[in-house]
Amino acid sequence: MSQRHTTQQLLDIKAKLGPIAPMDFAADDLPSAHRMLGQEVRIKVHALLADKLSKIESPALADHIRLLRQCHRNASARMAAPNVPPRIRLALQEYLASFDAWLDGAGLTDFRHPRLEGLLVDGLPVTPADLGLWLQGDEGACQTGVYRQSDGSLLLWHTEENREIIIGERFDKLRVATLKFPDEDGEMQALGAFVYPEVLPGSTFGWNREGYVQAVDTLFAQWDTNKDEVLSHVPCWVAWRLGAETSPQEVVAALAPFWGAYTITAVQPRAGKVTATKVEFSCDEWIETSLGETPGSFLFQANTISDKDHPCAAYERLQGMALRKYEGRVTRTRAALANPRAARDPRRFLLGLLASRHGGGYAYANEDVKAYFLAHISPDGAEICIGAGPAVRGEALVTIRTSPPVE
Repeated sequence: MSQRHTTQQLLDIKAKLGPIAPMDFAADDLPSAHRMLGQEVRIKVHALLADKLSKIESPALADHIRLLRQCHRNASARMAAPNVPPRIRLALQEYLASFDAWLDGAGLTDFRHPRLEGLLVDGLPVTPADLGLWLQGDEGACQTGVYRQSDGSLLLWHTEENREIIIGERFDKLRVATLKFPDEDGEMQALGAFVYPEVLPGSTFGWNREGYVQAVDTLFAQWDTNKDEVLSHVPCWVAWRLGAETSPQEVVAALAPFWGAYTITAVQPRAGKVTATKVEFSCDEWIETSLGETPGSFLFQANTISDKDHPCAAYERLQGMALRKYEGRVTRTRAALANPRAARDPRRFLLGLLASRHGGGYAYANEDVKAYFLAHISPDGAEICIGAGPAVRGEALVTIRTSPPVE
């Protein structure tokens, strides 16, 4: 992240990224929809995987794959764990099937690279699943907030940030995918998400048709690799899949411990009200925070663990200046929301906040922003506005409404 940008510099970045490309993948089931998504990103996945392999030595790659395999075996074992509720167990089964289908669609069986020739890990060759799991690690510097309006509805804002700005590196284009599939009763379901080419949905901004909206932020944490960890993107996918059927806290509690760390912020209509919760989790610790019902109440999450006295903070990896820079995002956002103008017209105020360049490379509008989101969630459902690249005041946004039945 670099210095504060001019409006023209941000417009140039947006021009390189191009518009958001909405994509519908309708299939007979959720895994098949993931296979179609994998086919869409296949070329980019192969390019990114080749780049990662060119930057790692074989011993380090073998150590990493060994750990990834164990995490994947742990995920399968969770389906037989007595503390995992049946609905979460079923969603975990769907995740494992969807991951395999995505690998197939992305063509990782056909992937070849000199670094993999003759490489054995514990006597076994590197498999497509090994490579796919390696791709799932993500440490984007996103930020998320939720604000309670006077009518009880909520506004959720979020930035998707990744430290590269030239199209053709991680992003060949900006994708927002809707995966449509019938449930066991034959009724069509839909799950939507912003898509990082090499990462399954779930660990980005996502939603479903019942008005459930979820945003995910990386926590820069270190991990205890001596426990039976599951990769941390798994509970993000399961929470995204289940939506209002459960809560992120229930998912995290059922599937812990984890290798990796995230915060899931979830908003959903329930019993004529709209609730919001954020769950920060790392290894076998988590912090749950719920939004109050008082107008003007808000939750905010950057990439730091919020409660430094909680055991979860023992896994904090950020220190010194790096930690202060991320915590500066929290300080600036709290100060902004204390402005009386925020309560008078929250939506307009938050759009202005998303376009703020205060904070230099750690501002809301910085060169690393790939997309930003502003969602309004009421008891009737959710309306989501999406912008490509860093926000600029006055620009038109793409609107997605999630509450009508899926056709």
